[in-house]
This record gives sequence, structure tokens and C-alpha cells, in this order.
Amino acid sequence: MAHLNIKPDRPPIIRKVAQTVNEIDGSLLERFGIDLVGIMPGASGSSKNKELSDGTWQDEFGVIRRKTATSKSYDLYKAPLAGRLTLGDLDKYEWPNPHDPGYTKGLREKAEYLYEKTDYAIAAVLTYNIIHMVQYIRGLKIGLLILSKTLICLSSSMSALQTLDPGCWSFFGCHW
Repeated sequence: MAHLNIKPDRPPIIRKVAQTVNEIDGSLLERFGIDLVGIMPGASGSSKNKELSDGTWQDEFGVIRRKTATSKSYDLYKAPLAGRLTLGDLDKYEWPNPHDPGYTKGLREKAEYLYEKTDYAIAAVLTYNIIHMVQYIRGLKIGLLILSKTLICLSSSMSALQTLDPGCWSFFGCHW
């Protein structure tokens, strides 16, 4: 932000694997007249969510990503549900715990602070795009084929993913 002559309030909070900024610095929001801020769920406390010995990263879904020499973020390396799949396989898959306290830790306090102490409009930012997660857990090629050819499997995958985040969804007043 030095090139914009902006002194940040604090160091940026960046998600390591996705290389996304979790919180935009207040001085940057002010500089550009931005009046909307997002509240994003926290990280899972799942034991699956870890860096592996070969330098790859596994998330709570079992998706494995790796960072190559030409990449700025971690790219899909191994999908846990790649290959042939039945609806029974989806039922047996070990989905992340939707009630993992890591997802909602500190969200209420942050929302209350923003609501009571600032003039910002507040938006929920859900970190799992359901379409992308189907591609990550099935693999990009299969995920795209599902999108184009297998609506039943896509619908089942999306329904399962929707149930993963009820703590966060209900926190923001959404009920399925």
C-alpha cells in the first residue's frame, strides 16, 4: 500500500493456501470511500486441515493443493472423490464438521463491533463457493463434467455442501 501513500492500520491477514486477504485495511477502505465490509468465517480446526510433509496442503475436505514454482497460490493437486462415484459414496464420505467452532469463532463480536461502532454496511462472505467445492472434491475435469452432464450428482453434492455450514449460515440469519 506504500505505492498509494497509505499507512496500514495493521499487517494484512492473508489466508495462506488461497492467498486471499481476509480483512481489508480500514485506511484503504477510507481512501477509496468504500462503505461495505465483509465478515468471513474462520478456519476449521479439523485435523485434516494441515500442511503435509511433502509441502502440499490438505484442507478439511481432504482436498490436497500444492504450490508450484510458477504459482502464487496453492493449486488443486488431488481430489478426494475423483473417479467413479455413486450417491452411496457421497453418503460415506467424511464431510467436515459443520459445527466446527473455528468457523464462527469471533464472528459475533466482530459483527457487533462493526454494527455498533462503525458506519459500514456489513455483508456475509462465505468462503466456500459450492460450484468450486464440487470441482475441488471431485477434480476439475470431473467437476466440469458434472456441471454439464450429471445434474443429480451435482444436486446431491451441492445439498451435502449446503449442510456443511449451518453454523455460519444460521449466524447470518439464513435457514435452509
